Amino acid sequence: ITRLLIEHSASVDLATKVGKTALHFASLQGHLDIARLLVKHNTSVDQTEEHGWTALHLVSSEGHLEVARLLVEHNVSIDQMEEHGWTALHFASSKGHLEVARLLVEHNASVNQTEEDGWTALHFASLNGHLEVARLLVKHNASVNQTEEHGWTALYLASSKGHLEVARLLVEHNTSEI
Repeated sequence: ITRLLIEHSASVDLATKVGKTALHFASLQGHLDIARLLVKHNTSVDQTEEHGWTALHLVSSEGHLEVARLLVEHNVSIDQMEEHGWTALHFASSKGHLEVARLLVEHNASVNQTEEDGWTALHFASLNGHLEVARLLVKHNASVNQTEEHGWTALYLASSKGHLEVARLLVEHNTSEI
């Protein structure tokens, strides 16, 4: 259907009332073939919907690695923030999508970027017990001691939720007194 619409001159960047484009919908569902077709016809990979979400935010939140790779290959803005300051890496880290997080970090996503409350990707990975994501972030120089607006570190968050292995990783990489 997408191909047929494009062949009949449908705009690939036409948006709904809330700003969602065909690429947003394809990304949310992980439809690589449709996303590839839209990108081939020059859709805007950085188009935002009403809350500032891009296609990369959606695929990072849902864990759709191949669509994320397609967007990165087409120069998507890696560190674009949505309305609350979340980047794609925040979403991938929060949900534990290791391979998406790895792709983003390997393409220079800022591991220490904070959202509006001062949380980094490491804060989210630690809170949710995503050990391998936390390990990836630490390996790429995420600040283990960075505090959010209440003074909480990733170690505090991991400990408060009983994520022992994440807490152990953070203690091993802590550069300040505990």
